[in-house]
Amino acid sequence: MNTNDLKVEICDIETYKSMFLYCGYDPQQDKRFEFEISFRKNEIDGLVKHLLEYDRDFLITYNGVHFDGQVLQHIIDNHEDWVHYTWRQVLDEIFYFAQKTIDDRNYDLPPKYKEQYLSFKQIDLFLLLHFNNDAKRTSLKWTEFSLDGDIEELPIDFRKEELTSEEIDEVIAYCYNDVFATYNLYKACIGNTDHPDYKGKDKVQLRLDLIAEYEFSYVALNWNDVKIGAELNKKVYMELARINEQQLYGKVKDRKTRTGFYFKDCFPDYIEFKTKEFQEFFKKLGNTKVNLNEKQEFSFTYKGATFMFAKGGGHSTDKPRIINIPPGYLLLDADVGSMYPNSIRKRNIFPSHLGPKWNEAYVLNIPKRLEAKKKYKETGEKKYDNFQECFKLVMNGNFGRLGDRYDWQYDPFASMQVTIGGEVDIFMLTEDLSQIPTVQIISMNTDGLTVLIHQDYISQYYNACKNWEAEVGNDVLGNLEYVEYEMFAQTSVNDYIAVKKADWIWKDDKFQAVPINKPIEARIKKKGDFLTSYELHKNKSNCIIPIALEKYFTLGIPVVDTIKNHRNIFDFCSAKKASRDYFYRSVDRSTGKETDLNKMIRYYCSTGKGEKLFKIKKPDSDKTGPPQSVCESKSKLQVLFNRPFKLENWEDYGIDYQFYIDQAYTIIDKIEPEKIVERKAKDSGQTSLF
Repeated sequence: MNTNDLKVEICDIETYKSMFLYCGYDPQQDKRFEFEISFRKNEIDGLVKHLLEYDRDFLITYNGVHFDGQVLQHIIDNHEDWVHYTWRQVLDEIFYFAQKTIDDRNYDLPPKYKEQYLSFKQIDLFLLLHFNNDAKRTSLKWTEFSLDGDIEELPIDFRKEELTSEEIDEVIAYCYNDVFATYNLYKACIGNTDHPDYKGKDKVQLRLDLIAEYEFSYVALNWNDVKIGAELNKKVYMELARINEQQLYGKVKDRKTRTGFYFKDCFPDYIEFKTKEFQEFFKKLGNTKVNLNEKQEFSFTYKGATFMFAKGGGHSTDKPRIINIPPGYLLLDADVGSMYPNSIRKRNIFPSHLGPKWNEAYVLNIPKRLEAKKKYKETGEKKYDNFQECFKLVMNGNFGRLGDRYDWQYDPFASMQVTIGGEVDIFMLTEDLSQIPTVQIISMNTDGLTVLIHQDYISQYYNACKNWEAEVGNDVLGNLEYVEYEMFAQTSVNDYIAVKKADWIWKDDKFQAVPINKPIEARIKKKGDFLTSYELHKNKSNCIIPIALEKYFTLGIPVVDTIKNHRNIFDFCSAKKASRDYFYRSVDRSTGKETDLNKMIRYYCSTGKGEKLFKIKKPDSDKTGPPQSVCESKSKLQVLFNRPFKLENWEDYGIDYQFYIDQAYTIIDKIEPEKIVERKAKDSGQTSLF
């Protein structure tokens, strides 16, 4: 089955105390559907008929498996018993069930209906995108901000006892806004979007191919990427271990996880350090007991570089700076390929309750991925690209599941063996490279190391790396991949921008550079403060700032020029979302008129138009924070932009350019403090790197 052939209907419901509403949209036929239960009409029979008989493959929902689908199935199952009920009695039944479903969810109780037993199939984007995960939890409203859509909040309290006809129409308009927001999100999920992180990447097709190849149920359409990896690994593991699902969960029920172990228990057998400083540090570290419930970090300084060793990963402690590359020197980065999956493979790590067959099943995915990549290269068939992506998810996702106490693979000792062992590997490489003359360690993270080295010592560098690969078992898989940078600036180890100059490979019996002949924009590597595109659950507020930073550091274009010449109003916007104890308020500076807003706002900073926005604590809140705070203390006015508007004359937006320029220079001045005086001496505020 192909995504383009799917017949889908986008839908959303509203469960008010005095109204129930279903809104749907068929994009293939450009049809809208709405079914209402209120004092105006009772269309419950039409709704049930539509749900059961309309020609579609899937309903597209947002949180539909755990809410919308539950309520709709409840209506299907009980509507015949309500035939003699008044419209108000029907609403009472629906409203009570909806609120109970929400309450149960808040207490982690399972929903009444399992997905596979619903009377209709659905693709739940909330689950597919893993937005039910605590680290990624995202509302539909936030995705509206991420995709530059209208941001609409519930216009009327759902608990209101009576609604007027005008208020019902207002709720209908709001519901359709959510329907089309869900549709835009669906298009992003199938790659039909301009968003750089999602364009051309069809997450639904990947799952359709997975179902066809491995005969999974259609519910696999709602599996997030991590669950795809876990389910594939489970399938192969059960086949190798010759057990069924009941026997598997018997193992899970009887598992006894190892606790009370020390860091040295997680060290690989091949651990070896040659210098006194490294030996003493790892001896002390090894004799420390691992505490799974507390953060544990250990600092270590060697030859002027300071490193941090923690349970979840190691890194250097880098200060804001730009790296000046002296004549004759190279700025080289070496990254370990598939570090954690390779650690599991080479050290035969497995959850104790599952045994070595788990590792065998896990490792089998490596050649499967390579074969899928080969077939994709040979045939160009997208399904093979999807398969190799699935096997990648198996290798990366199942490592994370080792540390998830709710997963069938959970084993904290195995998880710590992987992470702590991987850190030992990278520290061994750090020690080896530090012994080479002229080498300066610039930055280190869990799976990579960036150094400054004179070109005369490049052979020693390569030999040290190859010897390390053999020593730690990365000579078959997990090889180092090398790239040379021509520019590198950072505010911390996880916030940097770099420009690649060349890939370094072994060719013609020597280690040599292969220039990357692409425009500079295609050679940029960036992270953290310097990201200019974001996954939908992340915050892209004031995106113009990293855009200006990128052009400044890579092309030498003054931030003033970038910011004043940029013409995408959404890149100047910021979003804020309040908790249940707060809301936002706008104040007209000329009249003093106050307008209370909802919990989520989008705005841009302005000089000549707009209002002042405040965050207000609700009177009944027991929070200790201030009763009122400004949204932007360094900007005079803000223009609310929940409902975007387009102006023919760009200058009519009245953007407070100086606010964004100052924000950009806050970061630049950390990196280049020596240029602050020079910059401030120029009336224009402009400065150039070159």
